[in-house]
Amino acid sequence: MLLLRAGGTLTGNAAHRLAEVFAPDDPTGKLKAVWKVKEQLRALLRTDSLADAATAKEEL
Repeated sequence: MLLLRAGGTLTGNAAHRLAEVFAPDDPTGKLKAVWKVKEQLRALLRTDSLADAATAKEEL
């Protein structure tokens, strides 16, 4: 369930648990990369202006 939560809503303990999941269960780093893409897409969808959307799109 931690993978589905927004990164900004994770408590320190939850973020630590997520890091513990990535360490042994994600040797290639792909799971962590996909999680980061999900977070970037969330940022893109939260934008209020075209300029912010363009910036978020470039980061994505």
